[in-house]
Amino acid sequence: MSGNSSRAMPIIVAVLALCCCAQVFGTLAIVGYVIGNPAPPDFVAIIPTETATAISTRPRIIPTAAPNLFPTNTRVIAPPTAIPRGETPTQRATNPASTAGGLYDIFIPTPTAPAMAYPVDFKSATTLATYTVTGNTLTAISDSLEKNAMPDPHEPGSRYYARTNWFIQGEWFWKPTARGCEMDRGTVSIAITITLPALKTTAGLAPDLLKRWNSFVSNTSVHEQGHARLALQGARDYQRNLGNFPPAANCDLLQNQLRDLYNRDFDAIDRVNVEYDKDTQHGLTQGAVFP
Repeated sequence: MSGNSSRAMPIIVAVLALCCCAQVFGTLAIVGYVIGNPAPPDFVAIIPTETATAISTRPRIIPTAAPNLFPTNTRVIAPPTAIPRGETPTQRATNPASTAGGLYDIFIPTPTAPAMAYPVDFKSATTLATYTVTGNTLTAISDSLEKNAMPDPHEPGSRYYARTNWFIQGEWFWKPTARGCEMDRGTVSIAITITLPALKTTAGLAPDLLKRWNSFVSNTSVHEQGHARLALQGARDYQRNLGNFPPAANCDLLQNQLRDLYNRDFDAIDRVNVEYDKDTQHGLTQGAVFP
């Protein structure tokens, strides 16, 4: 869009989105998305972390996808270490096939809204998904987990038993002013999916094996919720940066700067999650290990 056309319109819109395909639908937008979606889960519960309006469907350009899956490593055999949950869940998402009550409770608080010069709305939602694990012996359960293991695009050839993926979208409006061009308003949206294993049935499991399984799922959930918290905080940071973005000399320059901002903040969320996996060895140090 040229500078002349920018001056002719009082308000212009640009959209940032995450998507898994590449096709031009409109102008002035950039995106990224998780690589690979899991197969339809056996159970899905939507846990909203903040009420907001529907995500915009304005025109967008969709470039090459960016990976942001963060699986949990469970392949190293080590004694599980109990990790306190720390917070009381406000909503419960329980797999009806499991008799281990509370294992699939999650609570991921939305970080505090930042102070901003321009109004930028924030909306978020978390989905808990499970896949079915069969067997009533340690070997059978381990084999079932292995068959369902998921890849991590950050580590070619790797396969893990749980993962978290996030989808972040930014939308903004800008306007010409006496100072050149500046933000008018915007929206930042983030959707998070945590995928965990769930036993089809606990019938026939020895008590010590059931205890080991429950500890594994609980600790794995703690690790994955850590990824979700990092993603949510990164989305809040992006909201703050977008809502305080300084004016530019003209609207073409501002558009380019806002694209760069999205890319930088997206990459920052990705990096902090990669570091989290390095620090925790994909959950190993948190007891996310089976058997």
